[in-house]
Amino acid sequence: MRDTATRRNAFYVLLLAFVAFGGIVDYYVWGSAGLVALNDFTQMVGIIALCILWLRADASVRDRPATRLSVIATILFPPAGTTIHLFQSRSKLFAFGAALLFWTGVFMAFFAGDIAGSWIVDVPTTVALGE
Repeated sequence: MRDTATRRNAFYVLLLAFVAFGGIVDYYVWGSAGLVALNDFTQMVGIIALCILWLRADASVRDRPATRLSVIATILFPPAGTTIHLFQSRSKLFAFGAALLFWTGVFMAFFAGDIAGSWIVDVPTTVALGE
């Protein structure tokens, strides 16, 4: 049980690191439409994959399979899919809190990466303002 919980937590930490790194990469590729689109696509695929890996690991910890609905919803819109899974596998109050904390962590990781990217990469003001 501990091994699968560790794996589930590792997938979440990887998701946070991946999202933060994507925020940093945005600053490196800013101004090049093709590279920005490539980074966005990579982020989209990576976030979906890591959310599904987390979802499956969490289902394994809970000794219940992930439902088809939660997996499909995660592929289409990860916040909805993971929230559906949390509500199916936990009490309503705990599921609400877990979903809120899960996605708050993801958004905070992106903002941390975005701030780090702004410190690391010197983006000219004219590019940043779109002039």
